[in-house]
Amino acid sequence: MGMIFEILFELIVDGSVEALGDKKVPAVVRVLAALVLIVGLGGLVGLVIIYGIADQNWLMAGLGAALGAFFLFGILRTVKKRREREKESGDEI
Repeated sequence: MGMIFEILFELIVDGSVEALGDKKVPAVVRVLAALVLIVGLGGLVGLVIIYGIADQNWLMAGLGAALGAFFLFGILRTVKKRREREKESGDEI
């Protein structure tokens, strides 16, 4: 059963990542794919933090917070680079 969930999760994540970078995919689908990734990763980070706090394992809670900051930094950096490329080329998303 765990293997089935792993395969489904991998398909969803890989499909979302592929759809985000493809200009041929409609913008609505790309936004939904981004939401799936953000909600999924945010939920995972939240679970790690909550488990760390509930178990009074502050190292795990701190690592969860650091992982969340890492994801947030990556998202913000990607959006910034994309906007700069769009300004240079004059294209829209």
